[in-house]
Amino acid sequence: MRSRSRRLGTFLILGLLVAGTAVAQQAPREITFDEALRIGLEQNTTLRQATTAAEARSLDVSLNRSAFLPSLSASVRPVQNYGLTFDQTTGQLEQETTEQLNASVSANLNLFNGFRDQASLRQARVQREASEFSLGRARQDVLFNVANQFLQVLLNQELVAIQEQNLEADRVQRDRIEQLVEGGVRARADALQQEALVAQRELQVLQAEAELELAKTRLVQVLQLDPFGNYTFVAPSLESFSLQPEGYDLEMLLTSALDRREDLRAQELQIEAAEEDVRVARSGYYPTVNLFGSYGSGYSSLATRSIGESFEIPVTTEGGEAILVGGEPLTFDSPLARENTPFSDQFFTDNRGGSIGLNVNIPIFDRFVTRSQVQQARLRAENQRIALDNLRQDVALQVRQGWLDYQNAAKRLDVTARQVAAAQAALDAEQERYDLGVSTLTELTQARAAFVEAQSSRAQAVAQFVFQSKLLDYAVGTLDPSARLFD
Repeated sequence: MRSRSRRLGTFLILGLLVAGTAVAQQAPREITFDEALRIGLEQNTTLRQATTAAEARSLDVSLNRSAFLPSLSASVRPVQNYGLTFDQTTGQLEQETTEQLNASVSANLNLFNGFRDQASLRQARVQREASEFSLGRARQDVLFNVANQFLQVLLNQELVAIQEQNLEADRVQRDRIEQLVEGGVRARADALQQEALVAQRELQVLQAEAELELAKTRLVQVLQLDPFGNYTFVAPSLESFSLQPEGYDLEMLLTSALDRREDLRAQELQIEAAEEDVRVARSGYYPTVNLFGSYGSGYSSLATRSIGESFEIPVTTEGGEAILVGGEPLTFDSPLARENTPFSDQFFTDNRGGSIGLNVNIPIFDRFVTRSQVQQARLRAENQRIALDNLRQDVALQVRQGWLDYQNAAKRLDVTARQVAAAQAALDAEQERYDLGVSTLTELTQARAAFVEAQSSRAQAVAQFVFQSKLLDYAVGTLDPSARLFD
């Protein structure tokens, strides 16, 4: 048993290793920025739920529209009775088997119910329109989240490239110092210090690569991709984006956001729907009028009918003399033979019948149920108005914050550009001084560290500027899912 278990465990481990190798060797799928946006709009679960909710609201409209149509139903009731049965022909109870069939068609049409149906239909239509606006905002949410995460991947790629370039520069510097040490110009301590710096730079490259893989994993999660897949995200360099700041006017942005934000429009429609809900609740104060009608027929195996013609039989005495009553001979009709009435005669002629009428229901006292429902509906409508006020404040805050962040991002572009240029010049000067022997390795290391920090700040400033421009579009509500996000 132990050897068999060991063999089974060995096979499982080998299978996992083979599967892992197959995944590792699988060619990576390249995903561009535009393709990532398309995948996000197709596969995002939140967006799919919003789409389903919009479809459900459309069905609610159809359901409420059908309330104006009459209801029509048909019933068929076949019955077979066994045992003791009353025989209508003999007037006696007998043991027998009988069959019956009853069929009917009934219809009901509401003529008036306090305008409940009209208010419910208007409410369903308003909610359907609100769900469409919510769906539009959900598309913008997905677009924004995908773009944000993709730009994060792009930023991390730039940071990895910066760290790799500086690692290569430090390696070149290490080789140069080795030559200076061998020439007796520099001490061995400089070479050892530079070797430690190269090791530290390698660690920074590994950390940057780990951050890049983490950003890719988050992007895979946002796109709802297969977590076991192998993906490569392709995007242009950050420097390829337009870095020309736009002159946004804050007041115009606020006005545009309050007019264009689809979530605001959806909330306004929710208020309208809540007001219609109040009208639905108030319909309980009114009477209801329904028109109804029915028509049907039936069949019974006990039904019989007379056949032939009857004749008069005189009543006489034992001597044969007629018995007179009021001067007229006393007679009685002869009994007739009977037969079962055919199904067609019963169902289509003899047993047909129907009815038509009005049903008027006038509420007199409902234990204050309607009044409570009206009050609850009014409170729900008031809550929707409060939610709209809060949302307006949130939108204004988002726009103002986005505008301020965009202004700061634009300023950082200029500052970081000058910072990189200054750090590059300082590094070049320090390198020359070090080569001439008038500067220490510590000063050169500090100059290179300042240059690396300036490069990182520049990359982050570019990514933030690109991101903030779209964040501002998102806050205003002008982000178009059908258009290219970046030119």
